[in-house]
Amino acid sequence: MTAVQAILPDLAANKGALLVTNGGIAFFDPQLDAIGVKWNAMGVSVANSAKHKLVALLAHKLKAQGIYVGEVVVTRTVTTVKDNNDPALIESRAVAAKFWDMYQNRDSISVTV
Repeated sequence: MTAVQAILPDLAANKGALLVTNGGIAFFDPQLDAIGVKWNAMGVSVANSAKHKLVALLAHKLKAQGIYVGEVVVTRTVTTVKDNNDPALIESRAVAAKFWDMYQNRDSISVTV
């Protein structure tokens, strides 16, 4: 939030965009909650959930100023090596493409990959 406040004048003057990355552990889901506990990442889970909500709130608040706010939620391990045989991996280019699509289209607040 501090970073947004610092750049808000520039974002407003240029009809800019704020793009955020988040992890799937942010979602309210019993299986994901169990993973957060198993990984001893309960603090990260709570922080990611708060970030997910903050993105939605900022998207609505800043839209009137022409500022786009969007989030890509990554639910797999990001890699630079393409491996179609491992569903737990996602290529970094695919994540980048989602960000680019969001930036260009400016119609989704949150996209999950």
